Amino acid sequence: MTANFPACLTFVLAREGGWSDDPRDNGGATMHGITLRTFQGYKAGATKHELRNISDKDVAAIYHYGYWMPVRGDDLPAGIDLMTFDFGVTAGPQRAVQELQQAVGVTADGVLGPISLAAIGKASVSGTIAKLSGLQRTYYRSLPTFATFGHGWINRTDARVLAALKMMGKTK
Repeated sequence: MTANFPACLTFVLAREGGWSDDPRDNGGATMHGITLRTFQGYKAGATKHELRNISDKDVAAIYHYGYWMPVRGDDLPAGIDLMTFDFGVTAGPQRAVQELQQAVGVTADGVLGPISLAAIGKASVSGTIAKLSGLQRTYYRSLPTFATFGHGWINRTDARVLAALKMMGKTK
């Protein structure tokens, strides 16, 4: 369907920002949206200092292998790929796939197999984007940290929808 990873990664990085080690954030130390725990899965024994100085190459690789591939971004229509990938960054790839499956009316098991991909292919792209937006907002509102971070998550969802609608039907 698309090879939209660079455009989707650009969207994510524009919203993830730089260094953060907010004690209210369950993710802990984070750089460009990558937590220390995630970075240590990529580079065993990595420190906060190393995370703070992570290379652009490592950032792209972690997002590609840890988030884009698990949501099968290359197999999704343009726009739906962004909605699923970016939500996967904030909520986890499995949750993102489950929300996508729910949006297209198939069993939400977190695995994008042939049945899910066929349903996605038959669904309206703009309709799926709208359904995903609603499901994603509901998820964010269910989190105990919504009072602290919810405004940002909802603003990001608004931006994600606008960007996804612009990407619709475009392949690269």
